[in-house]
Amino acid sequence: MLEYIRSLFRHQAWADDELLKAVTACEPARTDAAMLHALHHMATVQLFLLSRLKEEIFDMARFKEQPAFEVLLERFREAHEAQEVYLQAITEADLQRAFAMPFFKADFTLLEGMTQIILHSQNHRGQCLTRLRELGAKPPTLDYILWVRDAQARPAGVPG
Repeated sequence: MLEYIRSLFRHQAWADDELLKAVTACEPARTDAAMLHALHHMATVQLFLLSRLKEEIFDMARFKEQPAFEVLLERFREAHEAQEVYLQAITEADLQRAFAMPFFKADFTLLEGMTQIILHSQNHRGQCLTRLRELGAKPPTLDYILWVRDAQARPAGVPG
């Protein structure tokens, strides 16, 4: 299961990067309020939930204001790098460890928390792709199964 979760996070990083490339290429999207709000929310939630999994304090004040697109690019890089480090540090047994989500008044397993990060981001990537289309851009195809297919065709060691 751990290798599968790692794969889903690698896909998420790739899909986020492809989305960000498409936004970069679409001038109206880089300043569109709806797009920036969705991207800000995605990056913030990825970092927040990871901090919960790691039982670290999250500096919410750092994320209160809507940043410029260039800052969001850095936040996504920060999230992806932190996720990769974390995924390499945990074990299969850790996936069943509990972590608290006080505002949901419930405890969840790390596996459930990781799944939430992935599915939450997938939902908002879809919203961003729709917004790109509304702004006149051709959104990229970010399907997991195509990413897997293309990964199988890449030589070993070449990132997706």
